[in-house]
Amino acid sequence: MPAVEPLVLDFGLGEFDKTGPIEYWVANEEAAGYCGRFLLVFDGQTCPKHHHKAKLETFFVVKDQIEIEYDGHVRGMDPGDTLRIACGHLHQFTGCGAALLLEVSRPCVIDDNYFAEPRIPIGGNYCGDSR
Repeated sequence: MPAVEPLVLDFGLGEFDKTGPIEYWVANEEAAGYCGRFLLVFDGQTCPKHHHKAKLETFFVVKDQIEIEYDGHVRGMDPGDTLRIACGHLHQFTGCGAALLLEVSRPCVIDDNYFAEPRIPIGGNYCGDSR
């Protein structure tokens, strides 16, 4: 993993065992137009359903498997699989094992995270795990 401080997220819900992930930011270069980060979700842990208005992203599964819901369709993804997530499309993913993903995207702007769960504010309440 990159030599950066991991960002442990529970989106303010206080249920990290069910709602995650842990993020390792490699780059978020707004001026250059790209972002790269590793996402770790534990077995059964879900990154909650959300969309972005401006961020196009591609997920690449590095380790273990995930189940991803994208536009209402659920599919499994294995190591080496990729999936492009278009702007405005709802998605969420759950670890099947301790899954590691690489996300490559347009720059991440915190206020461009729109969650379906009403307890999570716009931006996702990007704070550390509140355990």
